[in-house]
Amino acid sequence: VSTTHHLNSFGSILSTIVFICLLLIFFAMNSHKVQIEKEIALKQKKFEQKHLQTYTDEIVELYNEIRGFRHDYAGMLVS
Repeated sequence: VSTTHHLNSFGSILSTIVFICLLLIFFAMNSHKVQIEKEIALKQKKFEQKHLQTYTDEIVELYNEIRGFRHDYAGMLVS
């Protein structure tokens, strides 16, 4: 009976250790997942900002071309 009691006690301790290890692994994986999601969101934001800046630069360039054309056209009408 004493041996059975010791085996049950050892099994209980082993189960607890395995459970704690699994919890630690779960929390580590979850933390890693959150970190990767943050990195992906940051890369996406940088990508969007870069393309927004490119788009803005193109709009400014087109505006300046139209402004120059209007100035030239107004000059041709006057002369």
